[in-house]
Amino acid sequence: MTAVVFTPVDHPYDAVRTGGWPLDAPYVEQCFTPVVGPTVVLLLRRMPSLWAEAVPASVDLVELSLSLGLGRGTGERSAIVRTLDRLVGFNLGRLVTKTADLVEIDVFLQVPNLSHRRLEKVPACTIAVHDRFTGQSMAARIGGT
Repeated sequence: MTAVVFTPVDHPYDAVRTGGWPLDAPYVEQCFTPVVGPTVVLLLRRMPSLWAEAVPASVDLVELSLSLGLGRGTGERSAIVRTLDRLVGFNLGRLVTKTADLVEIDVFLQVPNLSHRRLEKVPACTIAVHDRFTGQSMAARIGGT
């Protein structure tokens, strides 16, 4: 059995701590899904309920994978391992420990606004949603009027 331990921590950047989005905010689902994928977003949105039971939350990797609809596979190329890697790779959390029996991840409690670079890669409908949530238009971001 491999356990995954998720610990809630504040984002390391002050600007995100004070101006970021909580994990269960609609912005996270509507703007980050095309960036990190639906499974990472589902996992982020599940965190508050896991922490309601225990902090830090400890979950069996197979159970977590099954609960996200990813099947029983837990090998290095499995969907659940790729999901955890993406969570960390997109700076939504920080890997603390990774062994054969234990994965510990600090999950940031705040999600930043999408960066200009990321906004350039998402569909127009996501940009429109981002602009609605943040009150900032693409023209303002690139210095236009």
